[in-house]
Amino acid sequence: MGEEQKLTAEQEMIREVLRWDESQTDRLRGQAPQGIDWPQVEAFCLEQGVLPLFYSRLKKVLDFKTGPEDLERLKTLFRINAERNLRMAGKLIQLIGLLNDQGVMALPFKGPALAIQAYGDLSLRQISDLDLFIPPGQAIEAVRILEKAGFVSDFRLAEKMKNRLIRGGKDLWLIQKDLQIDIHQQMPEGPRSYALREILWEDTGSVLLLDRKIPVLSLENTCLVLCLQGAEDGWNSLSRVCDLIFLIKNNPALNWERLFQKAGESRMTAILGLGLLLGQEVSGASLPVEAGLPLREIKRLKTMAASLYRGWFRGSPASPRLTLLPKVMDHWWDACRYLTYFAFTPRTSDLKWLPLPPCLYPLYYFLHPLRLSFKFSPSFLRSLSGRKKV
Repeated sequence: MGEEQKLTAEQEMIREVLRWDESQTDRLRGQAPQGIDWPQVEAFCLEQGVLPLFYSRLKKVLDFKTGPEDLERLKTLFRINAERNLRMAGKLIQLIGLLNDQGVMALPFKGPALAIQAYGDLSLRQISDLDLFIPPGQAIEAVRILEKAGFVSDFRLAEKMKNRLIRGGKDLWLIQKDLQIDIHQQMPEGPRSYALREILWEDTGSVLLLDRKIPVLSLENTCLVLCLQGAEDGWNSLSRVCDLIFLIKNNPALNWERLFQKAGESRMTAILGLGLLLGQEVSGASLPVEAGLPLREIKRLKTMAASLYRGWFRGSPASPRLTLLPKVMDHWWDACRYLTYFAFTPRTSDLKWLPLPPCLYPLYYFLHPLRLSFKFSPSFLRSLSGRKKV
């Protein structure tokens, strides 16, 4: 795809270990490659969020009895991650039960739920927080229940201001000690005319987590949301693509026709296509991108995917957050609405930046654009100029 990025020996090994087909790692079998800088491997995998997955697949092809001592450190980090994930899974089950007992529905996304959906193994994801989808009409009650259970916002927020944010569809973060919960009412945060809302609840599934059955997004909705959130965050880590490709690999029941239908109905076909092209590059597998996209669009998205792929390995993001998503929206008017929303609509981060009393909330409509003008350089605006009309 595009110009090839010259990889270091460490990066080449990581890429090969993470490929879809494990038989492609035959040359690694037995003794560990000579001259590998294992601390560099560790740092890269941690930064990209793939250390547990990398270690799990690496130990299948290497003889750890004769391998370098640095592999013991990877083993230790893997165990620490697995123990943390186990605790977070237990906490997630408690939270879902707490909310359900009081009549509030909750769909977990990412975190332990995705570890089971995509990998079939709780220990194979790096999990930093717990994400919950809550129906918009129940979000205020959900926050009240969680606050009563000891979760608080990471900054002071008046009750009226908090409810105003929730009614506006904003994401909210609640913290209890070292555990953070992200509350979502839609995906992505932004104009309601361009967001997945009811569709997430119309088609759900379930997984067994610690021998408990919990609700999750359907396979098709999970794929679409992974691609959508990946684009929203500029596909800023290799782990996002690994989640997508292993979800596909380990779930042959995925309905491709239904997935592209959902993407088309939601005006997110190009977003899905970019995610699949990235997955194709990382996994080495052939994914049915052509099924839902014209050739000219595939060529444009391949160029983007090649740039993002190089960005992971050179240590710098290829696209700043919030600039990639409008470039891959199916229609230019959706991109305009999305950019207008983030340019002029106050967000939770504005309230954290400058807390004001509820009566002064309208001032945020002036402060938000001002804050953005200081936060983003002209290069941010230049990056948006790459958006082409579809």
